[in-house]
Amino acid sequence: MSTYLVAFMVCDFKERQITNTDGINIRVLVPAEHYAETEFALEMAADLLHFYKTFFNASYPFSKLDVAAVPKFAAEATKNWGLATFPMNSVLSNSSEASTESQELVASVISQKLVHQWVGNLVTMQWWNDLWLNEGLASFLEAVALDNIRPDWNMMDEFVVATTQVALSLDSLQISHSIITDAIDPLEIQAAFDFISSKKGAAILYMLAGFLGKEVLQKGLSNYLNKYSFQNARATDLWNTFSEVDPSHINVSQIMDTRTRQKGYPLIAVTFENPAVKVKQQRFRATALASDDDLSTDESPYGYKWFLPITYVTDLSDKQNICWLNMTDGEFTLPAEAKWLKVNVNQTGFYRVMYDNDLWKALTDLLHSDHKILTTADRANLVDDALSFSR
Repeated sequence: MSTYLVAFMVCDFKERQITNTDGINIRVLVPAEHYAETEFALEMAADLLHFYKTFFNASYPFSKLDVAAVPKFAAEATKNWGLATFPMNSVLSNSSEASTESQELVASVISQKLVHQWVGNLVTMQWWNDLWLNEGLASFLEAVALDNIRPDWNMMDEFVVATTQVALSLDSLQISHSIITDAIDPLEIQAAFDFISSKKGAAILYMLAGFLGKEVLQKGLSNYLNKYSFQNARATDLWNTFSEVDPSHINVSQIMDTRTRQKGYPLIAVTFENPAVKVKQQRFRATALASDDDLSTDESPYGYKWFLPITYVTDLSDKQNICWLNMTDGEFTLPAEAKWLKVNVNQTGFYRVMYDNDLWKALTDLLHSDHKILTTADRANLVDDALSFSR
């Protein structure tokens, strides 16, 4: 066990407990006067712990898990192994009065700290420059778990707005940084705990899941956690594990290094000249560089080019198609009768899309006439991209 995960707690709290389907004794510990507000948290903890054990095909290594709600808790929730601690409002929920939104917030915090029992605890990053392995994976998988346990919440649609779009906004700024950064002294380590490591890290993993597929993602994570359990690992180890289980043995490291070792992301310019579709990539910036000096100090080992899965649907079919850009521009062909295409299906890709004028008009007309032809995530994607270009 990594030393930073060791925790003790002395209290006179009242406990609500249950033994889940895997035989793990789970307790929620709270001040006695709040006991009635713990049922929802206990239910979620039991379901989530079982989900993660099944999803990873890796057992939770202890016989108990305590979820403690601490009054006046100054820190955020912690992921101590076997004893996760939370501020009171991250655990308490009155089932008869709580809104769906408040229940989602409680479930999300619990989900993230429980997935850390595997990601970060069972396997810990080798050094702080790979902190995102803890935070990005947890932020992504917390949503995956809740989307399975509570499909009525549509958590992956919410993920697009609350995680991907927030990360896109931050990563378009000049002050952004790559996901993997030098972290040597305490100040650099502390600075690594930000939305780039957690939200952008989660967003690029959502993209990875999109082109690998759920089965390969799940098998890769299972192999990774079982291979490196009670050990340290690097991002390269995770990428290599995915490549090993992927039937086509895609070079995941080559693709994802362009995401983790340079800041920013691409703007994809789409031109539709029926039947040809031309796509070009360049770095998207929210603001122009102030001077040539900014350009000279803003270098990237990849020249701000990316390996990209360009996904799209058309008016002819909602079946997802994919075209890969290998740090280059590209072109593909649609059937001659196609009238429009929507790129970046469900905004699984971490990039923005600028359509030509005719395509923007066709997609705008579609939203006015029959918006449900596109998914909720696709509609949110179009609005977010359009607003980002207008700023």
